[in-house]
Amino acid sequence: MIKILPAIDLYDGKVVRLKKGSFDEMTVYGTDPVSYANDLYEAGARFIHIVDLEGAKIGKPVHIDVLHKIATQVPVKIQYGGGLRSAIYIEDALEAGAARAIVSTRALTDEEFLKIVSQSFTDRITISIDVKDGYVFAKGWQEKAMPLEDALNLISTYSFPHLIFTDIERDGTNEGVNLDLVEYLLKKSPVPAIVAGGISSLNDIEHLAKYETIGLEGIIIGKAHYEGLIDLKRVFNLFPQEDDF
Repeated sequence: MIKILPAIDLYDGKVVRLKKGSFDEMTVYGTDPVSYANDLYEAGARFIHIVDLEGAKIGKPVHIDVLHKIATQVPVKIQYGGGLRSAIYIEDALEAGAARAIVSTRALTDEEFLKIVSQSFTDRITISIDVKDGYVFAKGWQEKAMPLEDALNLISTYSFPHLIFTDIERDGTNEGVNLDLVEYLLKKSPVPAIVAGGISSLNDIEHLAKYETIGLEGIIIGKAHYEGLIDLKRVFNLFPQEDDF
């Protein structure tokens, strides 16, 4: 079953989206994240991808309270990331209700931390690999971390069952998905992966769903559902979601 994960990006308590990861190109879509999450659930979502953009920018999570409210008030499974650069912050996110905690920056720049996380949290950790021009970016996409191949080699040495690949060039653009890049990433990935970036139509989702045979676990939908380019009720009718994360 392909998981469809609508995204909620948070900044200053608001639901927002960036274009290509730029904080200078931020659009506010709502001021009540809990209500927004509930609307997604009513449309058929059973999994939600939440990113604390502010946390990613400053290096520590600042929306744990919002995570807790959504987790306790909306019956969805949540993967949550943004600023989870210590084991304590990861524990905070999991205790607040995240089914999975997303780590990126420190996992890719501190191998000892990566080792500790793999041993301590294992199946509740998702590694986020944010890709542009053959490189992985970190710190809210503000810094180039390492070549993609090096990141994949590093991650494959540890036991992480979940990965996210984000195409930074397409993220928040509604330009459509780069299928060639997705296929390349999935074939390189050591485990099934969730993809994000540029998904802007039902056609994109249907094309991506065919990649389940080469390791596609899920699809993150961001700006397109904020702006009504994708009818989530129709998507979930075509791709009904189970509750098992």
